[in-house]
Amino acid sequence: MKAGPESEVPMSQPSPRPVRRFVIWTTSLFVLGVLIYAFSAKLSVFGQGFHAVFAIILGVGATIAMAVGLMALTFHSSRSGHDEDVGDQ
Repeated sequence: MKAGPESEVPMSQPSPRPVRRFVIWTTSLFVLGVLIYAFSAKLSVFGQGFHAVFAIILGVGATIAMAVGLMALTFHSSRSGHDEDVGDQ
């Protein structure tokens, strides 16, 4: 038996909550891991003190935040149809 168009389930936009929850969990776990490593190494990275560790944590955190933000913008642009609008001009 062949299914007609009336039996198809319309696709809906996914909820942003699971994505937000995933981002929060992964970022939190990564930061926690870096902090545990830094404190277990007695705050010495390559013979440097607290400031070097703090700069590394900030740099890695900012890099991850930028990567997550850019990927989120890419997916949002693709799902909302903005990519097709630019291609039509």
